Amino acid sequence: ACLTSLISVCIIAALTKVPWPKAEKKRETKHTPLLRKDLALAGMNQVAVWTQRPFNYFPRFTQEGLK
Repeated sequence: ACLTSLISVCIIAALTKVPWPKAEKKRETKHTPLLRKDLALAGMNQVAVWTQRPFNYFPRFTQEGLK
């Protein structure tokens, strides 16, 4: 039930385009060749691999207040 709820939240967030502070860029990592091999076995070729990194949208604010 917990996993189903998490998946539902992810789908709703994707459909409603909830803003989330993240940076995306196309890049290769040490795991990319293995990922590409698995995708090729599944019939998916020419897949672009992007990485996402969340960042602090308000870096000067913490739970305790202003830094």
